Amino acid sequence: MKFKKQLSSHVFRYTYAKRSIMSGMDTFSLAALLGHSGLTVTKRYGALWGEDLEEKAMKFSSINRLKI
Repeated sequence: MKFKKQLSSHVFRYTYAKRSIMSGMDTFSLAALLGHSGLTVTKRYGALWGEDLEEKAMKFSSINRLKI
């Protein structure tokens, strides 16, 4: 089996953090679970862009929940 990316503990940690954020976990909880004392490093793990950011915006948009 060939992997496109080299696997390491960092890759697993990053994947866990990103999937947690995409599932709706808040940054404060994620920071505590990862053992971070502040949010600076956690923000790097949870950085969203492109399609991920668009998906988050659509999922949590208050406009989509309006009953008009």
